[in-house]
Amino acid sequence: MSNILNILVIEDNEGLARLISNIIKKEGYNVNVALNGKDAMDIIFDLTPDLIFLDYFLVDETAKDLINEMNIKGFNIPFIIMTGQGDERIAVELMKLGARDYLVKDMTFIDTLPSVLNRIVKELVTEEALRQAEQRLRDSEEKYRLLIEKSSEIIYTISLDGTITSMNPAFDKITGWNRFEFIGKQYTVLLHPDDIESVIEMHKRAMVGEVPPIYEHRLMLESGEYATFEFSVTPIINDDGEIIGRLGFGRDITGKKQNEELKQKLEIAKETADIKEQFLANMNHEMRTPMSGILGMSEFLLKTKLNKTQQEYAEIIRDSSITLMDLITAILDVSKIDGGFMKLHFKRFNFKESVYKLGNLFLAISKQKNIPLTINYPDSIPSFIIADKNRLIQIMTNLISNAFTFSKAGKIEVNFSLINLEKKKIRMRVEVIDQGMGISKNDQKFLFDKFSRVDNSFTRLYEGAGLGLTIAKGLVELMKGEIGVKSQLNKGSNFWFTFEAEYSEADLLMAEEPKIDYDNLKLDLNVLLVEDRADNQKVADLLLKHAGCNITLATDGHKAIELFDPKIHNLILLDIYLPKMDGFQIVNELRKKYDKIPPVIALTASTSDDAVENYIAAGMDDYLPKPVDSKTFYDMLIKWKKLMSFN
Repeated sequence: MSNILNILVIEDNEGLARLISNIIKKEGYNVNVALNGKDAMDIIFDLTPDLIFLDYFLVDETAKDLINEMNIKGFNIPFIIMTGQGDERIAVELMKLGARDYLVKDMTFIDTLPSVLNRIVKELVTEEALRQAEQRLRDSEEKYRLLIEKSSEIIYTISLDGTITSMNPAFDKITGWNRFEFIGKQYTVLLHPDDIESVIEMHKRAMVGEVPPIYEHRLMLESGEYATFEFSVTPIINDDGEIIGRLGFGRDITGKKQNEELKQKLEIAKETADIKEQFLANMNHEMRTPMSGILGMSEFLLKTKLNKTQQEYAEIIRDSSITLMDLITAILDVSKIDGGFMKLHFKRFNFKESVYKLGNLFLAISKQKNIPLTINYPDSIPSFIIADKNRLIQIMTNLISNAFTFSKAGKIEVNFSLINLEKKKIRMRVEVIDQGMGISKNDQKFLFDKFSRVDNSFTRLYEGAGLGLTIAKGLVELMKGEIGVKSQLNKGSNFWFTFEAEYSEADLLMAEEPKIDYDNLKLDLNVLLVEDRADNQKVADLLLKHAGCNITLATDGHKAIELFDPKIHNLILLDIYLPKMDGFQIVNELRKKYDKIPPVIALTASTSDDAVENYIAAGMDDYLPKPVDSKTFYDMLIKWKKLMSFN
């Protein structure tokens, strides 16, 4: 074929067909247009065009139907498929039928069409010469045929213009395709669209000897999936020293690549987890800090002389703040559990004693509702265990509280039983049994889901975000246990959970702590208080003055360094998150400036293990979590007052 003159455009959109026709005419070719398959066949019979631009979806048939009809009637005319849908399956289907290329009718279609047209025309014009070159290649490769045929790697040859001239059986075995379907097609036909440009560049460099020895790209398998291959390519040179094509070698490295991607995803997941953990820490600080001021001031407000109405309002503020604080804590707990940040803190304690103390907390509500609470802790179960005391109490508190909330009469039992005891490991079962309203089978399915509450008119009378049981479930699972419920409507419920712990029967006598009169403290400490928020300043000021302490207030880091006097101050209360200079920087500056500074207690809403470790590592001596309750605050001052007196 020496020239391409006649081109047929088959497009059922008359306006688009006219536009395509004008573009092709500008490139110097003769054009005929058909708006449907029937008219197209008439033109093909009369004219036998040299190239066809074919719309995939026609008004009377598909491109596949038309190509099959042409083949049956002996017309083997090269064609370029056009479609409004960027569907790779359509591309593969039409490539199998012999399509030279595949154009998507998107925003770049009109700009792309001329270059595709001229490239295909050039390919067809030089096809005869290429066939001769392929024959020469086959002759020169014959001596290596057996080696190539038996190779486990893909070996292929490409002509100068990028047409595939040969592929070995390894291609079929690895990709699932029949290699003979791709002989004569462009080597880019199965490449991932995102890799085509870089691969073409590699091949160009190969022709001048600059290509790296190995490069990677993705190849479409017969299944439609992409696999990653490692390829190398080198020029084919004939006896006259002329480059007549390219020789390529490839092997499937999908497994290796997947391992690398998995490693990368794990690194990203870790980074994401770190970001989430930092976000939770920040949210914890931002929410708990203002709550510290609200709870602290409401506590002091209730100690002032108020009339009955003012007392009622102040109690509502305090109780609502406590409810909000519980909700904030619950949401953060759920987020920590979901993110895998929740950590248990194990210590040896008297579990039996803690259980009965917990029961005493419910005596008031037990009397008020006239619902007896019975705790059954058999002597066969060790009293002392090593576990997370606070989290165990949190789980049991939630279950017992729910039992009282949803019971109008009857009784509540908390039963402890031993499942297994060996090698200092104990597995226990705890059951909270009530005779309350009960839960339907359907509602039981969702009880431990986040924000789930039993959906009936009775339970809607009670407050709650529906997070308590979700948190309990997460904590129980951290303790290598299970949690569940047995219940019948109007007959009561049995909420149970199991957990693992270590045990010890060396019941050490614990010396009783002397009782402290928190209302008449006289600690006589000179405290440097570093706090930027006015509400928290006021709370700390009232607490310190109540304990007989003298206060120097600094509202930022620079002021703190300026006001600190080692001869006067014997304690520093330091907010961590301050503008311009944070608590870490303040401690660092003070330790550089002075040989010795008094104990530094961090005031912070961030109390995670990592945060606490950072405080200590930065030179702080202790920390107080926000919001600060008066008892915890005074216990901390008393503790350091004693330590300073020892020194």
